[in-house]
Amino acid sequence: MDKAKKISLLFFLIFLFGLIGFIASINSSLNKKSQVNVKSAQLYMDHTLSYSEETIYYLN
Repeated sequence: MDKAKKISLLFFLIFLFGLIGFIASINSSLNKKSQVNVKSAQLYMDHTLSYSEETIYYLN
């Protein structure tokens, strides 16, 4: 393997590990922000369902 191929392989591996690290950091930051309070989610769903039932009632 000549010197140019070694350098290309080195830069490719650095790029690959950097990309994997970047994706892992995004994944961990999204996991921290995706926790939902169950009670507030239930209240939102109840409000949405009651609104959709009123809309169906008005359409009929």
